[in-house]
Amino acid sequence: MATTSNAFHFSSFMQSSVDPRTGLFTQSIALPPLNANDLCGPDYPGQLDFNPMNSTNAGFGIGWNLKNSRFNSLTGMLDLYTGETFKVYDNGPGEKPVIPEGKLESFHFQNISKDNRKRYRIAHKSGLIEILEPQRSNPDIAITARVTNVSGHGIRFMYDTEKDHPRLTSIADDTGRSLLEIDYSLTDQVSITSNPKTPDSARYTLKLDSEQLRKIILPTSADEYWDVNYQSHEQGTGNEKVTLYFINRIKNPDGGVETITYKGDGHKYPGIERTLPCVEEHVVMPDLFDINTHMRTRYRFSSNNFLGNNTGLIYGDDGTDQLYRYANSHYEYTSTAEHYLGKAIQRTVVSTFNRFHLMTLQTTTEQGCIETIRTKYHEKDNTQFNDQPAYFQLPHKVIKSWHQAGSSVPGDSEETTTLYDNYGNLLTEIKPDGSRMERTYYPGTEDPDGVEIQLLRGDTSNPMPLQAEVRMKPVEINITRLDFFARYYQSSPIVKPGLAEGALSFTVSYK
Repeated sequence: MATTSNAFHFSSFMQSSVDPRTGLFTQSIALPPLNANDLCGPDYPGQLDFNPMNSTNAGFGIGWNLKNSRFNSLTGMLDLYTGETFKVYDNGPGEKPVIPEGKLESFHFQNISKDNRKRYRIAHKSGLIEILEPQRSNPDIAITARVTNVSGHGIRFMYDTEKDHPRLTSIADDTGRSLLEIDYSLTDQVSITSNPKTPDSARYTLKLDSEQLRKIILPTSADEYWDVNYQSHEQGTGNEKVTLYFINRIKNPDGGVETITYKGDGHKYPGIERTLPCVEEHVVMPDLFDINTHMRTRYRFSSNNFLGNNTGLIYGDDGTDQLYRYANSHYEYTSTAEHYLGKAIQRTVVSTFNRFHLMTLQTTTEQGCIETIRTKYHEKDNTQFNDQPAYFQLPHKVIKSWHQAGSSVPGDSEETTTLYDNYGNLLTEIKPDGSRMERTYYPGTEDPDGVEIQLLRGDTSNPMPLQAEVRMKPVEINITRLDFFARYYQSSPIVKPGLAEGALSFTVSYK
């Protein structure tokens, strides 16, 4: 049984750290930029990520994979290169798919299959276009075959199809230049070379043992490498039994060591006899022999969790977030991180999340000082995910406050308010000093890439009211759209004399 939760979508999950929502430790290794088509792009991230929830080996060791998009036509699961995962109900070529958990349309998924050739198109709001195609070794999983940007420049992905899981072997741009090459010829070693056959060539060597990535050797020297150790955890029974691997020790090229200790029964699944380990302690030791450099953090997680424990739900393997089915807006779960200096706690951070994995409260206590950040979203109380507004995951009010522990004297506070439209475009922002920013947009139109976009029409900022008249020169900026790219603009500022009474306005107009 797979574990699906949109708690994994948040950026903290993609860092080399402990995620406060899930309690999982992940590791990411950034490769040099591809610099395709003489720097014309597209800009596609070259990154090797470890995800303990991934039990497959794509050639780099169990749990490790290069960031790219893939679509499983049997299960309907779509994994984007951004790290997001969605359940897609594909209705066939030319028909609009249903993506229940895709509230804001940040991408557009299309089935463009023809005859017996399966193909899928993903148009991102950023302008990036991906074409996904299945490979001979696994016709049910379509993976990135080509990526283009708004200027039409592209890169192509080539794969080795001899194994059950297609393995990326190279990436080349439209000029024919090879940007990345991967060699799997040795059974216990993988070589990743960026910018091959150029002065900027860099080779990373991955050493494997029993399908586990154990050593990552840097291009600079064979003596400079990361050493990685794991511990295993078995989930499920019978045909659904899988073994997950969790990183428990990393030695970096400088000799520093990280150790990660897990609580085996950390998170309980709702309604079934299953648990998921979570980090209990994370220790970073830049210098093994100098305890003054050691940074130790201990973690605690509430019985309520990102899986939906204590909701009365029964966890199901349908590829969707189980908590999204829960309508009680009072459900929340917390994590506590205690940062130590020696044997004493120096800082405590308590993070509270709602049923949609949005952080609603974060309280930081350090040396008797308390900082509180309270966030209210555009969420409708006691309403399921499907009936929430498109922008409900965006913040409405953020209130920050500071005070002394045990003091009856109220501290300082500040509030920021934001409003959005159904496309996630920022309409209004009111800052703590009272200044106000208003934006207007042209009506939404579906661009040639299939993503409905709205172009900014005006941007007006009004600072806090002034105590006296202030003489100043308003600036009018005219924006002209360039003919060859619909999304590119050039601006011509024009300074005009004028008098502002009480408030300064700054307007950006688009034509």
